[in-house]
Amino acid sequence: MKICVPSSGEDINSNIDDRFGRCSYFVIVDSENMDTTAFRNPASSATGGAGIQAAQEIINHDVNVLLVNNIGPNAHQVISAAGVELFEMHGNTVAEAVKKYLSEGAEGLEKLSRPNSSSHTGMRQE
Repeated sequence: MKICVPSSGEDINSNIDDRFGRCSYFVIVDSENMDTTAFRNPASSATGGAGIQAAQEIINHDVNVLLVNNIGPNAHQVISAAGVELFEMHGNTVAEAVKKYLSEGAEGLEKLSRPNSSSHTGMRQE
């Protein structure tokens, strides 16, 4: 299973980025072997539609689970329609978030059945 976390850096020990569409990086962890892949978010500096663009990148990387602090309505709709499971995760590093998901499973985390942030929220943060 591929678990993705928006991150402030390209390392598994980087902090989770509060933003989804405008995060700096995405870190993907393969739960079977704990291999990590990180890539710069191409939508981080988009003038508009960053959430949708970032969501499409996640889908293109065949992600199964997304752990986020915040996600807006457009990104949520795209991610959900693709069948990616969304869970809310606050204040952790990527490694801690993935460990928590793997130890507690879906039952121990808050599943995001709807967006938890308004549109354009990430544009106000740097």
